[in-house]
Amino acid sequence: MPSSIRHLPITRPDQRYWKAKGYYADVKAENVNDFTDAAKEDPDMNGGYVSPPAQQRILRDPYAPWWDEQDRRMYGEPVHEDNDILGVFSPDPYPHLPPKKAFGGIACFIAFIGGVAGLCSLTYPDQPAVERRFPGGLDRELGGPGAVPALAE
Repeated sequence: MPSSIRHLPITRPDQRYWKAKGYYADVKAENVNDFTDAAKEDPDMNGGYVSPPAQQRILRDPYAPWWDEQDRRMYGEPVHEDNDILGVFSPDPYPHLPPKKAFGGIACFIAFIGGVAGLCSLTYPDQPAVERRFPGGLDRELGGPGAVPALAE
């Protein structure tokens, strides 16, 4: 065994210490049925693995003395099955604006741009001159059916 691993405890630390200090992330459960409704329907879905609540790690206290400070977790803490989605490096949640309000803002923006375009089209000045007209519409000059054919080589 490498010497760098010898100092790590093989068993979980005393849970009373973590609960007394308030550092443990409140994810302890005795069995799978404590957390999810899906687990109640099928208790062996994860093979008996404890299913902690889905909480993004970025929302946890960054100044707490975590065992793994980068991922904000304690030693022996059960990992959620969607840890790749709930980890620190997943996209940050943005709970400040509900979807209904966001879509309302987008609709207001589109209505504002449409209103500005409508006002511009109503107040845009007409063409100051009349288009020039030619008899026959320059058909012959532009190579139409009455034009002289080019020389063939």
